[in-house]
Amino acid sequence: MGDDKDYYSVLGCEKDASTEQIKKQYKKLALQLHPDKSTSDTGADFNLLSKAASTLTDEREKHKYDTSLLEKRATCNKIVNDEVNCDDFSHDEETQSYLFDCRCGGQFVLGKDEFTSIAKSQLVDCNSCSLSILVISSR
Repeated sequence: MGDDKDYYSVLGCEKDASTEQIKKQYKKLALQLHPDKSTSDTGADFNLLSKAASTLTDEREKHKYDTSLLEKRATCNKIVNDEVNCDDFSHDEETQSYLFDCRCGGQFVLGKDEFTSIAKSQLVDCNSCSLSILVISSR
């Protein structure tokens, strides 16, 4: 198991599994992976399994988790229309944001914190149309 798998995969459940199905699958896998029951080093796997089960059996946490999965998939499926160096953004003193003009007349907008926290790259959407750009850090 690894952190790169989603919680449903960790538990071996479908996305539409009921809370009872998730609990049942957790108990089955917990017996196999519990550090006191296994001869191999399964502590990390057991911890991930426990985190997955606690998240997916709590209605509020499950909703937040499912929403984050949808956002990740949507981001992965977006078409990047251009790559722009962060040095090409202009700074708006009044709003403390960084702007790059889109060909539609709208703008790609990053707040000060977003702009300064770009490590390698960040996908940014236009505020007026469906275009997206990949902002590349020059730092």
